[in-house]
Amino acid sequence: MPEIRVNDQIMVPEAAVETKSVRASGPGRQNVNKLATKARNREDCARKAAELLRAALFRPKVRRRTRPTHASKQRRIEAKRHQSDRLRNRAIED
Repeated sequence: MPEIRVNDQIMVPEAAVETKSVRASGPGRQNVNKLATKARNREDCARKAAELLRAALFRPKVRRRTRPTHASKQRRIEAKRHQSDRLRNRAIED
């Protein structure tokens, strides 16, 4: 398997990658016990490993805390007042 290129600066050398062949699982059919067939997808495995490494190198943006505006506080309180009035009017009087 050739070396895995993660990005322009990072490359995983071929010596650092170990591949293993295993026998196919599942019900036995003709040739299933004679061939190690899972070694075919080496290029796909290298591509997936590179994608995982790229994702691990990504640093998410830091979220900075912000304060609610005065208008948003007023809208929130007005919505709460409106909801409580609606519930109060829904009550059954004897």
